[in-house]
Amino acid sequence: MSYPKIPTGPITIALNGFIMDTVFNGFCEKYLPAYEVETTSGYRTPAENENAGGATYSAHQYNLARDFVLKNKQTGEYLPADMQKKVWEEWVKPHWNGYTYYNPPKTGKTGWIHVNIDRAITDKTKMLEYAIGGISLFLGVKKIIEKLNKGRKNDRTN
Repeated sequence: MSYPKIPTGPITIALNGFIMDTVFNGFCEKYLPAYEVETTSGYRTPAENENAGGATYSAHQYNLARDFVLKNKQTGEYLPADMQKKVWEEWVKPHWNGYTYYNPPKTGKTGWIHVNIDRAITDKTKMLEYAIGGISLFLGVKKIIEKLNKGRKNDRTN
């Protein structure tokens, strides 16, 4: 499977993040209301991703992934890895529309849960970025033409 180049445009990254956060926050409100959701990793630059040991084409680099841990709202304690895995199996896996998997803990007593949206959305946000760039360019050129025309009219009246 080949992945597209990682988008570097700030508009694409921002739009991807907006979509991811909207989906993720709505999911958490609906399916995980008993837990405080603490995001441990969101957007990563390629360098940050490499330092974190992320996959070469990690969805984090597209701003389309979130890693998170869960806290019990009543006790304020992090759920141990076995409980997070149970929550993942019963609530996240069946209801998340996207790719998802549970990561076992590397250190400590808790693991984390990773969710992401398919990278194909990036093609759409990239197109939107190009459209916004094109519109901006058009409006800039339009302003320049208007100023030139205004200058010509002033020259004719003087």
